[in-house]
Amino acid sequence: MENATAQFLVLVRHGQSLANVLTARQTDHLFYELAGSDTGVGLTATGMQESIICAQALARLFPRSRPLNHSWLSRYLRVRQTAFAIASELGYSLPSKEDFRLEKRNYGCFWNLTYRGVQIL
Repeated sequence: MENATAQFLVLVRHGQSLANVLTARQTDHLFYELAGSDTGVGLTATGMQESIICAQALARLFPRSRPLNHSWLSRYLRVRQTAFAIASELGYSLPSKEDFRLEKRNYGCFWNLTYRGVQIL
């Protein structure tokens, strides 16, 4: 019998971003202050802490003796910041590749509308 090697697919969502904070607030405006599609929106301090906690857990699960071998990222700053925290904590090289298929979905004419905006417009 051959010795089978376990394979893992690890999915990680970025830590909290300013867009997450702003869209969670109740508002009477028709549009959110900041679009979640803005690629330049980074992590909040809480989001960075979340990323570090995630990175520490992954480092325990995937040490040098059983390393992750690559990662795929979207082009969003918050995703790159989370990935950097993970790669820094692992202590070994983790090649990454940008993949457009990981981009945010599009809500068409409802894009960036608040709940009130959807009701009115």
